[in-house]
Amino acid sequence: MSARALRALQLIFGALILILYGLLIWRHAGRPLEDALVLALASAGLVGVALSGVTKTPSRLTDDPLLEAAIDRVVKGVGRYLILNQDYQDNLSELNAGLSQFPSREKVKDIIVGLMNANMEMEAKVTVLSEELEASQQQIVSLRGSIQEVGKIAMLDSLTQLGNRRFFDHSLQVEIDRARATGARLCLTIADIDRFKSVNDRFGHVVGDHLLRIFADLLSAKLRGKGLAARYGGEEFALLFPNTALEEARHIVEGVRHELETQRWVVGPKEERLGSVTASFGIAQLLPQESAESFVLRADAKLLEAKAWGRNRVIVDDMNKDSPTQSVSRAAAPFH
Repeated sequence: MSARALRALQLIFGALILILYGLLIWRHAGRPLEDALVLALASAGLVGVALSGVTKTPSRLTDDPLLEAAIDRVVKGVGRYLILNQDYQDNLSELNAGLSQFPSREKVKDIIVGLMNANMEMEAKVTVLSEELEASQQQIVSLRGSIQEVGKIAMLDSLTQLGNRRFFDHSLQVEIDRARATGARLCLTIADIDRFKSVNDRFGHVVGDHLLRIFADLLSAKLRGKGLAARYGGEEFALLFPNTALEEARHIVEGVRHELETQRWVVGPKEERLGSVTASFGIAQLLPQESAESFVLRADAKLLEAKAWGRNRVIVDDMNKDSPTQSVSRAAAPFH
């Protein structure tokens, strides 16, 4: 089942629980406070599960056996309460029948004692049940939080702390759907650190990892509030710019390229001096009715073109012009 379909089913389930809650409250209007407490706890637990949904993670809540068990306990608790409530009503009906027969004073005393005992028994059972339901609800909330946290980790690149390829693929489709629905612009950049293999070969993979983190931090700082960054694979990164014109995206990316180039990087535990580090960038803007695959291919083609032209530059796939737009730095790339 798709995430969207699962989300719809969960919302429907949540709505049904809310309706059930309302009907039960109406049905038992005037009952003791414990009735409302039990119903509120049960409904809150079930609605919390139903509405948790699939947010930015693809995890399915029902895949967790502990969560399923907690939900099952809540459902069974509601069932026990309904049976308990019916027994209580039967007791009241029986006592009421005794009163309707004009009993003697002694008989009335017995009926009152019976009513008090029934209330005390009901109160004790409801207290135990409400504690069980509250414990189950707390476990559901805790498990739901754990599942969401696992989902976030599954979409995070452990080295750079940016989104990973899975995060990018999901975000790309979300932004494409939003752009089509609203008519907003959407730009995509594929970036690659120039001659990264030379860094690994010369300084080792530990230094290479430090360089990847530096580049990721630079992307995060430059894109804050303006776009999304993800590690696409290896030394390649993908940048999404929702609701952004092509020229504005190019300006932001050019700022990343320029700052990376002008720094003299010292990285790694031994503070290796890398000197100038450069990167190449290809940018494309989403076309009407274009698929995600075609969109990525066009941006990637411009990245390859930037590499072919000598690296350390930004090339834009501007479909309104006969030739590509590019910005070029004259600074020599390292490790020639």
